[in-house]
Amino acid sequence: MGKWDSPEVLEKKRAKLKLLREEKYYGVSHCEGDTLKLEPRKHTLFVNAADEPVDEGRRPFPWVVEIELSRQPGRFS
Repeated sequence: MGKWDSPEVLEKKRAKLKLLREEKYYGVSHCEGDTLKLEPRKHTLFVNAADEPVDEGRRPFPWVVEIELSRQPGRFS
């Protein structure tokens, strides 16, 4: 936890870490109706798929990224 974090920020970080440990992944959604919705030709989503140990050999929580893909007529059908 951060050296300069307020008690409120520390509590939020602890709650988030507890949830991550229970779910064993970090999830994010970029779909219609989400706060972080991606718009075609306006946003780019880059996902770094590296899975390397962090401190003391522990692996980071895997990410689950939910996005909507539009179907293109006549392609892959």
